[in-house]
Amino acid sequence: MGKYSKREFQLGDWYLTQRGPAWYRTRYNPDTKQAERVSLAVTDFDEAKEALTTWYFENMRLEADNLAPEKMPLASVLLDYWNNHAISLASAPSRKILIKYWNDFWGEATVADVRVLNRQEEFQEWLAGKGLNVGSVNRTLEVGAAAINRAWKRGAVSHVPFIHKVKDNRDLRDIKKGADLTLDDLRAYWRGSDVQHWQDLLTILIATACRPEAARELTKEQLDFENGLVHLNQRGRLQTGKRRPTVKLPPTMADRFRDRPDGVLVLWRGAATGKNERLMRIARMRAGLGADVNLYSIRHFCARWMRQHSVDPWTCAAQLGHGAGGKLTVTERYAEADPMFLKASCDALEKLLQAVILPEAGQQGAESTAA
Repeated sequence: MGKYSKREFQLGDWYLTQRGPAWYRTRYNPDTKQAERVSLAVTDFDEAKEALTTWYFENMRLEADNLAPEKMPLASVLLDYWNNHAISLASAPSRKILIKYWNDFWGEATVADVRVLNRQEEFQEWLAGKGLNVGSVNRTLEVGAAAINRAWKRGAVSHVPFIHKVKDNRDLRDIKKGADLTLDDLRAYWRGSDVQHWQDLLTILIATACRPEAARELTKEQLDFENGLVHLNQRGRLQTGKRRPTVKLPPTMADRFRDRPDGVLVLWRGAATGKNERLMRIARMRAGLGADVNLYSIRHFCARWMRQHSVDPWTCAAQLGHGAGGKLTVTERYAEADPMFLKASCDALEKLLQAVILPEAGQQGAESTAA
């Protein structure tokens, strides 16, 4: 680079160079094939970093639509956080690693992309897959949240996404369980066993996107056929961090269980089933699926399917029982009375049931949405 220094600090296309004692913001212009430089009127390197960061964020702010986070690269926010804050902390070595996790996963994403709950859950799963425990996952999430909050305080973005944390080890085990499936995999998994209680169990899992334990414990009394609802949490059972919500009852599920006797719906030889490990192994083997496929794989597929069918993040979160930890406002307690309550997610899951159980009825267009 001749008389200019190496790129010790860079934001976007702009980087710092020094000519004599003065620092400049510099970028390469591909049209003129020359470097453009503008004096920052400072001679101290730290002041130069601050000046470039202030100018860069202000420039991004002016170019954005009312500080829209859709225009702010997440990588720039993370870089500013590292260079102008985290690097001077005692915890800098560990924070550098955590920032790298964010960059490796999110790549060229913008701040707005972080708002998508499904992507946050995929990030948590990705972190868990690297062997991080719940504390380390949450520390990683905190670093990213701190970087984005710093950008907001500096006027670089108009608002910040809420970063959801993993609540406890059970939640971390949840996101670590279950390999990804395609639609054809799910069909094969369904047909891997024609035993009634296996297909009863999968019907509930697909129709409600609930966790396996909620499906195994579901009783007919929890199905409200008149109002078309499934109360996944039994009466008298306290909600936990893994909230069991009330969701819509898809028609295919209603038809399957309408004439069943009262009590638990998934029965084997007249009694409630356990964890179905043997049946899972048989179904998996017949379907040609790997040992990392399990019942949680269905829940994760349902979440992706809903998003692929334009179900908004709030509705997906409500269907999956994420977010509120079981605590609802007084108004939200009556949400299920709304005819449109979770209608979008119910319609999407009904379409998935038909595509799995009756592929000829749900074949059209379904293949293109295989996850």
